[in-house]
Amino acid sequence: YYTLMHPEDKIWKTGIDLVKKLIDLAVIMEAPNLLVVPGVVTSTVSYDFGYKRLEEAIWKLKEDAEKKKVGLGIENIWGKFLYSPLEMRDFVDRFKSPYIGVHFDVGNVIQYGYPDQWIRILGKERILNIHLKDYSETINNIRGFTHLFQGSVPWARVMNALKDIGYMGYLITEVPPYPFCPEEGIWDISRKMDILINGDY
Repeated sequence: YYTLMHPEDKIWKTGIDLVKKLIDLAVIMEAPNLLVVPGVVTSTVSYDFGYKRLEEAIWKLKEDAEKKKVGLGIENIWGKFLYSPLEMRDFVDRFKSPYIGVHFDVGNVIQYGYPDQWIRILGKERILNIHLKDYSETINNIRGFTHLFQGSVPWARVMNALKDIGYMGYLITEVPPYPFCPEEGIWDISRKMDILINGDY
């Protein structure tokens, strides 16, 4: 895919152009923020190269984002990259823009950190959106991602951290549909989100 860390210039530039088109779509849809997948460090894309490549791409996108008032939220994915809240904080801070921030995924961080600590370190000014999903440390691989309240996410600590920093943005669930009666999953998600938001735990 057209990652912003891709070593081939043509593919890398196409990735930047695609994000610019997505910014335009966000304006049309009145979406305040856009999730940006940073890319993946591999045996052929070194950490330092990928870091510089992504940084250069974000600089090229910054003007568009600011002009059109669409936030670019860099997501903490399983990409062997930006696995520290301090490093993520410092990366977005270098752009000195309220339109360059973090799309923080609570479940993605469980394997290598504590989501409540990430939330407090990143702070309200950097977190543009929140992804809610759970992750089971017992399974501890890609199949460990699961529905809310079924994994290892410390939900009370997460919600307390969000309240403490004054986060008022979106909470977006990212969970798979039920294999049977998938529409029931919508009601279950809604009920669980009510519990989290209302503090009924």
